[in-house]
Amino acid sequence: MKKNQKLIPVLVMLAAIFAITLTAQVLLGKDLPSLSGLTVKDEHPNGCVDCHVKVSADQDYRLNVELAHVEKHPPIDKMVKKAPDDCLKCHKEGSKAGALSIIVHKYHFS
Repeated sequence: MKKNQKLIPVLVMLAAIFAITLTAQVLLGKDLPSLSGLTVKDEHPNGCVDCHVKVSADQDYRLNVELAHVEKHPPIDKMVKKAPDDCLKCHKEGSKAGALSIIVHKYHFS
């Protein structure tokens, strides 16, 4: 609990800096940074499952189908009920399976 208590002032300070920055940009008439869900509409509020859908019989991008093509990945049909929360059980930062953030960036942004 003490570890979380030390983090609270840092988070409050970061939130204050963010709010001051946005307020200054609005007052100065500058363009706001494009931050999904904060300064612009979140186009994917449900995260992964907004895009990972079955489009047609030959275009199935659901996570269970996509991961069936990944060597050594166990079937997720029974493991994952809510993505990405359930994925983070194995794919947290520093995990042997690899951090989900790194995996997602590697396959989506390279």
